[in-house]
Amino acid sequence: MSETEVSGKSPVPAEQSPVSLAINVLTAPSAAFSVIKEKPTSLFPLAVVILSTLLVTGWYFTVLDFDWYIDDTLSQLSDRSEAELEEIREGMEFLSPNNMRWITLVTSGLSLMMIYLIQASYLSLTAALRGDEIRFKQWWALVAWSNLPAVLLALSMAVNILLNPSGQISIVDLNGLSLLALGMETADPSINRILATVNLPTIWTLVLLVIGYRLWLQAGLARSVSIIFTPYLLIYGVWTFFAVS
Repeated sequence: MSETEVSGKSPVPAEQSPVSLAINVLTAPSAAFSVIKEKPTSLFPLAVVILSTLLVTGWYFTVLDFDWYIDDTLSQLSDRSEAELEEIREGMEFLSPNNMRWITLVTSGLSLMMIYLIQASYLSLTAALRGDEIRFKQWWALVAWSNLPAVLLALSMAVNILLNPSGQISIVDLNGLSLLALGMETADPSINRILATVNLPTIWTLVLLVIGYRLWLQAGLARSVSIIFTPYLLIYGVWTFFAVS
């Protein structure tokens, strides 16, 4: 009889390389999350997602036809007056492509970190309210690893840039994995803008978070799904309400 069996403790998951752990998160998440719970690290997934996002974003603004970009952006603001559109045009023309690139890079990086922080804080708070002893560091690691599917979004953006060498592609069309790009288009432009923000990698991330939450807290499927999906359903529900009203 082993020492583990005598003590009654569950075995500590074997340590894995970051690459192996990343592959397991995408293919065998339950096994990967057991490792992450015991050894919560986040540097590798953070670096992979943020760097891939920033690289493809920087590339986009490097090849972008900026004059076309301004015209395309204004064409989507059909609800604005001529005076407002002219003011927006002047503001966009004041920003050079280089300045636009750096502004977008900085805001993209900060936005990703803020989203991770909000997700981890939310999970930590909901667990603490129920008396579950999972530390914030563990939730942060779970969020970081669960967001790995975002790399696929960066890859789809890179493919779309290659398919449009003229640089005439909007940010909306750049996301080839959004529900809008996959054919869920409506006659309402406001609804289409919402569908353009929902993409398959994000849905995959939410499913991974459900798996991790359920595994770590031994929670039921219904509770896990409600905890993970409720904030997103509320946000998009309110957004849709104001879009159609």
